Amino acid sequence: MTYEGYYNEHVRHILSNVHRHLNSNPDKTFIWAEVSFFKLWWETQPLNIKEDVKRMVKSGQWEFVGGGWVQNDEAAASLDVVIGQVSAGHEYLLKHFGVRPRIGWQIDPFGHSSLTPTIFAQVGYQALVLNRIHHQLKGTYIRDSDLEFIWRPSPTLGDATQIFAHVLHTHYSAPIGFDWEEHSTPINEHNLEGQSQHLVNILKERSRAYRTNQLMVPWGDDFKFQNADIQYDNMGKLIEHINSNIDKYHVKIQYSTLSRYFDAVKNMVESGIPHKVEFSAYYGDFFPYADNEDSYWTGYYTTRPQLKGMHRHALSVLRSAEMLYVLGRTEAHGAQVPWDHLFRKLQTARWDNSLVAHHDGITGTSRSNVVDDYSGKLRNSIGNSRSVMADMCKILLSKKGNTDLQLEIGHLNWDLRGNVGTTAMVFHNSLGWERSQFVAHVVKSRDLYVTGPMGNVVPSQIVPIWTDAGLKPEDDKFLIYFPVGPVPPLALSSYFLEKSTTTSKKAEVSTYMTYLRDYNAGLHAKTKNLSPIQHFSISNDFLKIEFEHGVPTRITQKATGDVMKFSVALWQYSTQRSGAYLFRSESRPPTKLSEQPIRVQVVEGPVLSEVKMFFNSDNSITLRLYNNIDREIGKLVEISHTITPVGSNTEIVARYTSDVKQDNDDGVFYTDNGLELLQRKLRAGSDTRPEANYYPVQSTVALKGETHQMNVLVRQPAGATLIGSDTLEVMLHRKLEQDDGRGLAEAVRDMTTITNVHWLLWDSIEISRAIRPRIALQLEHPLRMMHSNQFSRSDWDKQYKMEYKPLVAPIPPRVHIQDFRSRDGVSDEAVLRFVQLEPTDPVTATPEVIDINSLLTDFNLKATRAVTISLNNEPGKAFKRVIHDYPLSGKLLQALDGPSLAPVAKGASQNSAEAGVFLSQSALDKMKKDKEKEKEKPAVKAPNVEQEAHRQAKRPNSQEGPKKNSKRRTSI
Repeated sequence: MTYEGYYNEHVRHILSNVHRHLNSNPDKTFIWAEVSFFKLWWETQPLNIKEDVKRMVKSGQWEFVGGGWVQNDEAAASLDVVIGQVSAGHEYLLKHFGVRPRIGWQIDPFGHSSLTPTIFAQVGYQALVLNRIHHQLKGTYIRDSDLEFIWRPSPTLGDATQIFAHVLHTHYSAPIGFDWEEHSTPINEHNLEGQSQHLVNILKERSRAYRTNQLMVPWGDDFKFQNADIQYDNMGKLIEHINSNIDKYHVKIQYSTLSRYFDAVKNMVESGIPHKVEFSAYYGDFFPYADNEDSYWTGYYTTRPQLKGMHRHALSVLRSAEMLYVLGRTEAHGAQVPWDHLFRKLQTARWDNSLVAHHDGITGTSRSNVVDDYSGKLRNSIGNSRSVMADMCKILLSKKGNTDLQLEIGHLNWDLRGNVGTTAMVFHNSLGWERSQFVAHVVKSRDLYVTGPMGNVVPSQIVPIWTDAGLKPEDDKFLIYFPVGPVPPLALSSYFLEKSTTTSKKAEVSTYMTYLRDYNAGLHAKTKNLSPIQHFSISNDFLKIEFEHGVPTRITQKATGDVMKFSVALWQYSTQRSGAYLFRSESRPPTKLSEQPIRVQVVEGPVLSEVKMFFNSDNSITLRLYNNIDREIGKLVEISHTITPVGSNTEIVARYTSDVKQDNDDGVFYTDNGLELLQRKLRAGSDTRPEANYYPVQSTVALKGETHQMNVLVRQPAGATLIGSDTLEVMLHRKLEQDDGRGLAEAVRDMTTITNVHWLLWDSIEISRAIRPRIALQLEHPLRMMHSNQFSRSDWDKQYKMEYKPLVAPIPPRVHIQDFRSRDGVSDEAVLRFVQLEPTDPVTATPEVIDINSLLTDFNLKATRAVTISLNNEPGKAFKRVIHDYPLSGKLLQALDGPSLAPVAKGASQNSAEAGVFLSQSALDKMKKDKEKEKEKPAVKAPNVEQEAHRQAKRPNSQEGPKKNSKRRTSI
């Protein structure tokens, strides 16, 4: 069901019925998390209901927790969109209610990133509620009373990123038998005593997993409280009876909110009454997540790669549009521009991108029609962003206020057979440093040349486009490659593609050859037999790549003479039990698509050289080196994987093998969380299956040796692991024929063709540390191009600038402009966010100082103020985070492979203590059949079979019960 479908079918009824009940019962409370759904309801309510809710929020009866646009995924959602979606929600709440959410609420993502507490601490949250951590860890923490702890995700940043964390004991649903929308027996005079005792038993058992005399019990679930009356009324009967018999039950229960609960915990800790409390600490993240030993939720890191790639693209285009919008407003000088209308386009794009960051959005764990809906929203986002970019370029480049320029955005397809003689191309650099990049466009003539902003002829190369069979090039369609840059930070630069009349200005035509494994001498003049070709190579000014029998074997750095043995190949897992969420290798190794390519195409020229290896008709790898470019880009190998999954149950991976580690079999490799590299270690001795050792990758997976580091940089999120001691494996695509019983109820039969671009950076550890973060951002945020066929170069020069450069001073090299945008479409307030690159590296951890007043051209800054990352300061007040000083016990919580973890949860079905909301379609079908069989038996009054089975699947197999009497205060 789509976002709008969920709202119309469920959400609007929840909010309306809860409002009505709370309005008549001021002692009862409610919490709400996702602002995207709340906004749809809020904007349809009359004034009197809005005033009711404002009163409830102000009094604390109704609390917003988390308060982001969505509850974002933590594996595939980028740093940009995590900050963006939280900001979108918090700005909305600040505008309409004047409140700042105090508590983070991430109870449904499938594992937890160390990026989350790092960002949420800077947002100003005082605590964070989690849920889905590895079943062995949760079992261990329950046993050791460690479900609340101090999470320190970054050792270098220390207190600045630590947060008090609470892990839910038993998922986020009401206790068994106490959800009256699921046909639990209503509370009456006959069962009041028994149900009260049963509830108290459950509460006392759960309380042993925590260290204070307070206990939080969530009471709800997805789409619950549509019948708010039945829930609150039955809860009320139990609360009244238990509280009237405290001497018997030794428990007091009250309606509560997260803020009230954590305030009570803080007060108890500070007072030391009834006993002193100290908490353990945890370092790192909570990946991978598994709900039993057979079910690792590591497939969704890669599921639906086309959606993941489109999301990153949409975010990058939006980034450029928002920067150009705020710059355009400074340069408009009284021009009549519909600023508020353009801002609303950007705001809609921001909201749509935030929506896709949902933990069932970017993860690819939605049904096909919902994925189509998300894709449509992203296309609209890209369209709105491009429209604003084009409008702003007219303002920023105009010399005389001329805004007649018609700019198109997207791929250039240049046809010289028409009346077009020149195409102006405007490139935007959204990064805070000068950078260069190669671009390629489809053209229909070889007689072309390119000039840069200064009128200089830019080196360019005509590269063939191959026919479907891949044996010869097209006759009237080509690619032209040329370098753009260096483009100054945040700047616009103009380039021109023109028709050539002389050979001196003409783009050079590539030389090429096709090598075939099954060679036919008469097939085409420029083909050769691959088998006798023992060795060939391609190179640029910095690197040389050698090939044997059509596959790469080693890379040499020309400046130092360093050599790395290297290969890249496509492999395929073929399993019968993976699904949208789960990756199950079934302990069977993947198979190599082909030991030798069936076809190899080699293209060489002054601008680039490339080798394209076809392993079958659907899957290929291209290795590319660029010339005439700066050192950072010249030392990269661009590797493009073009993948179409065929057959059934196909999970395709790329394997990068090198000798960087030099037989050091310590099982250590590195992945990033969007902000910093994290050390990973294979789980030797306990669970060596690939799925148990897969980790999410935001931009980088790396191997370090004694002196050198091999980095594979990715443009979109994926899953990766280490195979043996020398091979990095990155999953590229998944096509699956079965549901895995974790909520989707649909197979992911994804047959889209994708091209997944990776950059290989191999250099010394010191150089890798210095340039990797910047290179990763250049891959994520390429130069954005706009083009026009209206003017010749000379006519353009009369009316428009060749460059627009907004920065008058450089920013420090280890600082990234994470965001630069207008706060709204009316005021003059702008938002400028900075991020320090690789903050946990000991070399780069020193804080950087930036003088904003001297940074920007034509900005008449009236005032600046520090704000939270999510922009939710109280008006007129600077942000200062309150860090609660919780006492530490000195104990570090165990990670996976700790010496005394709780036993593993056996079996292949979902661990009931960690269950999601839905069962697989096959399970539902079975329950339906069982229900029909039940009807054939003598009539016995019983709850709905399907609903009760659904409930039992979400609960622990063992009965919760008391071990000893203790007096507890329970917050519901």
